[in-house]
Amino acid sequence: MTAAPIVVDVEDEVNDMGEFLLLMARERATKQGISAQTVCQKGKVSKEIKKAIRKYKADFVVLGRPVEEESEKSAFKLVGLKSFASEIEEETSATVLIV
Repeated sequence: MTAAPIVVDVEDEVNDMGEFLLLMARERATKQGISAQTVCQKGKVSKEIKKAIRKYKADFVVLGRPVEEESEKSAFKLVGLKSFASEIEEETSATVLIV
């Protein structure tokens, strides 16, 4: 159990980190001559990704490969990520690339 203000602080920190990482990704894309739009949303990761794809009519989705396959810290194992990528392609018209 934790005090509610601490949870809000952690949520804000995670959101800020997400915004920062997306800003870095967009800057890298721009340097490669690619126009990219980024979105930071709250909720269940898989559901929110699909929702954003539909809302913004994304044509292409890039998912990051887990660094360490055996790591317990990763939200996805590679096999699960590949399954999720297939699910995205089946449910939306977006093409998914795992990098």
